[in-house]
Amino acid sequence: WYNAGYIITWGSNVPQTRTPDAHFLTEVRYKGTKVVSIAPDYAESTAVADTWISLKTGSDSALAMAMGHVILKEYYVDKPQEFFLDYSRKYNDFPFLVTIDERDDKFELGRFLNAKDMGRDDKHAEFKHYVIDEISGKLVIPNGTMGDRWDRQNKWNLREENSDTGEAIRPKLSICAERDGVVEVELPYFGNDRDGTITRAIPFKRVKTADGIKLVTTVYDLTLANYGIDTGLGGECASSYEDDTPYTPKWQEKFTGVNTDMVIHTAREFADNSLKTKGRTMVIMGA
Repeated sequence: WYNAGYIITWGSNVPQTRTPDAHFLTEVRYKGTKVVSIAPDYAESTAVADTWISLKTGSDSALAMAMGHVILKEYYVDKPQEFFLDYSRKYNDFPFLVTIDERDDKFELGRFLNAKDMGRDDKHAEFKHYVIDEISGKLVIPNGTMGDRWDRQNKWNLREENSDTGEAIRPKLSICAERDGVVEVELPYFGNDRDGTITRAIPFKRVKTADGIKLVTTVYDLTLANYGIDTGLGGECASSYEDDTPYTPKWQEKFTGVNTDMVIHTAREFADNSLKTKGRTMVIMGA
């Protein structure tokens, strides 16, 4: 906490539940760190915060999705920040390929494309997943997937290497520019203002597998679509933050009671501090 440049206490009442550690939260403010309290009640942690976002009980996920919408749109799509993109390539599942299945004349998401799909008989092949390497343009299994954990534990790490050859790779986040086409998929939706699914347009590439041609997309492209980010593919998406489309800042207002501008402002602060401090932005989460 004391090394953070920006802190959100999100449903975490630090002075009450982490009393021996609470001094780190209050002392870091003397270094200029901003503290935001997200809580429906004026809790002890709110008393030591700079900003209080009082949202309706149980609506935290709507607020989080709207903040994610702002960060993805402004820092990944409109003005891509290499710090965020590089982090995503190295440390999360954004580059991994997900299958798209057709059922009853509708498209739905399958699972991660794995070595077993491609006809390989590696040990734990179903847990070795693929990305597209920007350098070679080929499908590769990066070093350190789950299958490596139980197969060859000395290779379970986060180096950007081809698991088979050891050559350097650069996982591709988006296939949008080189897509073979666009399909609309149904995704789960948990808001109470419409039916239980939303339809989103996602790009796909065709991949030859052991069972024939499969359509695949990346987790990154899927995430942008799910958040309603407009990437020029059509379908339901948000043209502005004022659209009442899942998961925009305007959309969250009816669930949380939090002003749209407050959501946009907080999301920008969160991301800007991450860029300025090289990632020293944190959320202290409660149970």
